[in-house]
Amino acid sequence: MYSDQKLLGRIYFQALLPNMMAILGGTINVLFDGILVGRKMGELGIASVNQSLAVYLLLCMVGSLISSGAFAESAAAVGANQTEKGERYYSLAVEISVLVGILIGAVGYLFSGPMARVLGSSDSWRMVETYIRITFAGGIFKILLYVPFFYLRLEGKTSQSALAMMVMTVSNIVLDYLFLFVLELGIGGAAWASVLATAAACGLSFLSAPVKGRVSFSSGISRISGNRKGDKKRKSYGRKQSVFFPADYAAQRDYEPCGRQQHGGGFCGNQQSE
Repeated sequence: MYSDQKLLGRIYFQALLPNMMAILGGTINVLFDGILVGRKMGELGIASVNQSLAVYLLLCMVGSLISSGAFAESAAAVGANQTEKGERYYSLAVEISVLVGILIGAVGYLFSGPMARVLGSSDSWRMVETYIRITFAGGIFKILLYVPFFYLRLEGKTSQSALAMMVMTVSNIVLDYLFLFVLELGIGGAAWASVLATAAACGLSFLSAPVKGRVSFSSGISRISGNRKGDKKRKSYGRKQSVFFPADYAAQRDYEPCGRQQHGGGFCGNQQSE
């Protein structure tokens, strides 16, 4: 029991820092947007960015809502050795994110004027309109980004998830400086910097997450589930895939995985005889 807790604690702390960095990446992204816009465009510019924050948070909320729900179902399916079901939830999350992203982007783009009048003041609403129109145009990337953000953690690739968010943050800072101070594109340049940085992070994340349209955690877990009674010596644990069902946990503890219906999920708890 002690060794189990020690191993799970090690897995937890290995995932803790990358997850913290990934979450902080999005916050730092918004922070530097405000700083650079404020230095270039003054109080009106930073006020416009802050008044547009509601649109950014809306896209984040929708993306997180779709992906976190699918992620929870996939994690439960993987724990029950039902990898095909987990893959279907992954595909569903991608499809819904694309459709909802296009829908929200189109509606938001068309009604950005009235929304800007509600969000902004009499002095800033035109700048708010420019910012949120561009944000809605690239909103699909913000919504889609949450799919690999959650599923990379399911695969145990917390470092790749954090790397993608750091790439977004650094890209946004560089593009903000380029568009605002070099090309002098104004508030629209700041909005395009955020959209392009998010698109870059989204592309990088999806390069790590799926394999030919399928969830790559299936490769390790499916080999584990093939270890049945009578196959004492036939064990292929594969590489570590999931923080919820890590393959190296089974390898180190020499446990047999079992289905949720028979044993309540997880490991059976009976060590195999040598």
